[in-house]
Amino acid sequence: MIRDVDELPDDARLHAEVVVVGAGFAGIDLALRLAGDGHRVVLLESGRREFDSRIQELARFESVGREVRTPAPDSPFTPYLPPVFRGEFRVRQLGGTSNIWTGKWRAFDPLDLAPRPWVPHSGWPIGFDELLPYYAEVARDYGLGDFDAFAARPDVRRASERLDAAGLELSFHYWQQRPSRPGRDRVDELERAEQVEVVLGATATELVLDDAHRRVRSVAFAALDGRRFAVEADAVVLATGGLESARLLLASDRQVPGGIGNATGLVGRFHMDHPKSKHARLHPGPGMTLIEPWTRTDPKPRFHVSLALADEVQRDERTLDHAVYLSPVRTYQVDYPEREVAALREAVRARRPAAAVSAAWELLRRPGAVRKVLQRTRYREGTGPIAHYRASMYVEQAPNPDSRLRLAEERDELGVRRLVIDWQLDELDHASFRQVIASLSRRMTAAGIGTLDLGTDEPSLEEWVDAAHHIGATRMADDPAEGVVDRDTRVFGTDNLYVASSSVFPTGHSAAPTMTILALTRRLGDHLAARLADRAGG
Repeated sequence: MIRDVDELPDDARLHAEVVVVGAGFAGIDLALRLAGDGHRVVLLESGRREFDSRIQELARFESVGREVRTPAPDSPFTPYLPPVFRGEFRVRQLGGTSNIWTGKWRAFDPLDLAPRPWVPHSGWPIGFDELLPYYAEVARDYGLGDFDAFAARPDVRRASERLDAAGLELSFHYWQQRPSRPGRDRVDELERAEQVEVVLGATATELVLDDAHRRVRSVAFAALDGRRFAVEADAVVLATGGLESARLLLASDRQVPGGIGNATGLVGRFHMDHPKSKHARLHPGPGMTLIEPWTRTDPKPRFHVSLALADEVQRDERTLDHAVYLSPVRTYQVDYPEREVAALREAVRARRPAAAVSAAWELLRRPGAVRKVLQRTRYREGTGPIAHYRASMYVEQAPNPDSRLRLAEERDELGVRRLVIDWQLDELDHASFRQVIASLSRRMTAAGIGTLDLGTDEPSLEEWVDAAHHIGATRMADDPAEGVVDRDTRVFGTDNLYVASSSVFPTGHSAAPTMTILALTRRLGDHLAARLADRAGG
C-alpha cells in the first residue's frame, strides 16, 4: 500500500515490526523481502512519486573540504536525464537516487574485503564468500547477465590471458540498456503488498530512544506543512544513502550528546568517494583489437570493459584499487557540439520556437559544428572511424578519519541541522595515484593496448572530481573503537537499529556501490527475518 503523509491524521502513531527509512534501492528491496515473509513493514520516503524541488531542498549541504561537485546541469555526460534532475546527485523521490543512475552493476573483488597491510583501516569484518550468494541473488532478481559465463567465453579468456601476462586485469560491469528504477519498476509490488505501508512525503527527523538508550522506540517524521508523526517498530533500518544515514544518527542528539552510535566519535568519519576523471585518452595500439568489442558504449553493451593492475601487482606496488573504462571516440565526436545540439533538441521537445531559433543560431555560429552533425548522420549508432578512446578513470580512496561528515548550525525547513561535507584525500591517495598511472601506462603500452595520455607530464588528483559514491561514514567493524555498525550492520550500542547503505563499507573499491549495497541489504534481510522469527517464537 502506498499513501501520502497528507492522508495521515494529526499526530498519528504508526506501528510495524520493521520501519525502513528511505525508499531507494535498498529500502524498497528490504521492505518487499521482509513482507514476503509475512512481516509488517512501514517504509518512510521523504519524496513523492514525482520530483518536488521543495523536498529536494532538504538535502542541501555545505562543502568545506575538497570540493564536492554536483553534476553540471548542462553536462554532456547527463543528457539522458530529464531536465529536472540535472544538477542533482542525491534524489528525494520514490526510488531515491536510482532515478538518475546509469545502470552499471559490478561486484567487489576478494581483495577489496581483505586486510591490506599497506592500506590503514582496511579489511571488512565479513569475507567475500559471505557476499557471494547475495551477489548471485541480486544478479538473478535484477535481470543481470551471468558474469562467470561471460568471463569463460573463449574470446574473453584469450584477452584476459594476454593482459595477465602484462600484469593487467580485465574486468567487466553489466550495463543495463534500461537502468533498474525501483520507484518505477517495483511500484506495483509495493501497491499490492498488504504487509507494506509506504508513506510518501514523510521525512524522518529524529530517532527516539527508550529510557535505557539501548533501543530505538520510535522514528519521528514530519510533513512539509509542519505536522509531526511517529512510527514504532521492533527494528529500525536506515536506508537513506551514504550521506543521510550519518546525518540522522548525528542529528538524533537530544537524548545522547553527539548522536546515536557516536560514543567513539566515528559517525561521519572515514567518508569516502571515488575521485574520477573523464579527460584522459588512449591512443590505441594493435592489441586493442582484443578488447575493442567490449568498449562500445553507443548503444550500451551488456558488458563493458575496464582495465586495472592485477591484484598481485597492486600488492607489490602498494596501490589502491582503480579502474580505467575505455570507450571509443569517433572522428565526428571530436569537438562535437553536444551542448548546442542538446539545447536545440530540448527546445523542440518543449515546443518553444524562440528558444529553438536561438539554439539553432548558436549551432550555426560554432565553427565546424554543422559539419560534425552531418558527419554523424552518415553512420549508424555506434559506428564510424575511431579517433581515440576516452579513458574514464576511477580510483579508490583510502580510509581517512579526517575525511568526514558533520552537522552545520543551519537547519532545514523541518528543523534538522544540515550536513557539512569535509572531503579529504591523504598522501596514500596521491602516492597510489602516481604509481598507478606510471605502472598502467607502461603495462598498457607493453601489451599493445595503446598509449595512455592524461594531457600533462605531471598527472595529479587535484583536478579530479567526486563520483557521488558516498561511502564509509557509518563503517562496519567488529570493534566499536573501529566502526559504527557491527558485521550485521547493527549500530553499536543499540539493540534494534541498522544501516543499509554504502556508508557501512569499510573500504570502497573503485566500482559503483549499487550491487554491493543490495548484496548487504539481502544479507541484512535474512538476519532480520531470523531475528523476528525468534522473537515471534519465544
